[in-house]
Amino acid sequence: MFNKKFLVFYLIIFFIFNTSSNSLENKILIKIENQIITSLDINNELKYLVALNPNLKNLKKNDIIQLSKRSILQEKIKKIEIEKNTKFLKLYLLSEIFFEVSNLKELDIKFQEISEAINKKGFDFAALKYSMSSTSNLGGKLDWINENSLNKKIRAEIKNLKINDFTKPINVPGGFLILQINDIKSTEVKIDVEKELKKLENYEKNNLLNQYSKIYFNKVKKDLEINEL
Repeated sequence: MFNKKFLVFYLIIFFIFNTSSNSLENKILIKIENQIITSLDINNELKYLVALNPNLKNLKKNDIIQLSKRSILQEKIKKIEIEKNTKFLKLYLLSEIFFEVSNLKELDIKFQEISEAINKKGFDFAALKYSMSSTSNLGGKLDWINENSLNKKIRAEIKNLKINDFTKPINVPGGFLILQINDIKSTEVKIDVEKELKKLENYEKNNLLNQYSKIYFNKVKKDLEINEL
């Protein structure tokens, strides 16, 4: 009975001491914005890297610790940057008028005529009357289009326009295009952080293997006498 009590007491003391010891050892070593790196993180990374490349065991312990610290630091920085780069995509609700002219002198006259029709009777009417596009029967109306789907020339023409503004004639294959902005909205494009990190991890893993191989090779090279023949 006494032995059992003593054993239980011993186990409780051992558990408390071990827990306390581990908590004291696990210190915060680095803070990067909202991310922290602890001594336990470094130790786990060290085990992972040694498992990845057993040759690391032949290096000095301090060198392995530094490599582990640098490796986990890079991962934290990449995670922060990926989380920051949540993009906001701008969407445009557009209407179009596509027309042709035989020469540049006629272009100014045609644009003035279409502009007057837009200002007096609206873009829908002008599209129905002047547009050669298949959307003319719909008043030139297009669906929502994200800015990345537009070519640079069109993006440059519409980027500073407000809702209900329309562009000057834009030279496109086969003729000229007038675009009106009916509405603008932004939508959040969320990045799958874990997926992007996995891509980076696979890429970095090869780099790390190459790096560790070089370090080990240089260490072995120092210990060998090499004579060129």
